[in-house]
Amino acid sequence: EHGAVTLNLAIEGNSLAAELEAPAINVVGFEHEPRSEAERARAAVASSWLSSGAGLLGVPKAAGCRRDSAQLQAPTWSASSKDHDHDHAHEHEHEHEADEGHADYRASVRYTCSNPAALAWVEVWGLRKLLGVSELTINIVTSTSQKSVTTVKPDERVALR
Repeated sequence: EHGAVTLNLAIEGNSLAAELEAPAINVVGFEHEPRSEAERARAAVASSWLSSGAGLLGVPKAAGCRRDSAQLQAPTWSASSKDHDHDHAHEHEHEHEADEGHADYRASVRYTCSNPAALAWVEVWGLRKLLGVSELTINIVTSTSQKSVTTVKPDERVALR
């Protein structure tokens, strides 16, 4: 769903794991194979940022968290349906076009925190770089609780406990 982004957070021991799922339209402004040099550049910048995990989250300094690893599952761009010759039924073409028009980014970041007891909140700084986000759902799982919070403010502190 365009505009709807999900952030999953899990805290276990001294580890914080974060997974951001976002439609490509909210990451780069389009959901098709990059067609111009500007679109290719936007996709490259987004992939570089998300694969590094840098600036995705803000946490209390006292928690002593450091980024251990980051991974990105970027869209596998497919050519737009205009580039294909379809001899299928009209109804099938619309279904096929709809399937090709959606692409998502999924970024995963792992942190190790030297003082996990101080890990009381997060700020989702990554929202500053995303486009047209109308809703961010944050799912939080800790050893003692599970909850879901909705926000669109990158500097809002979201309680983890």
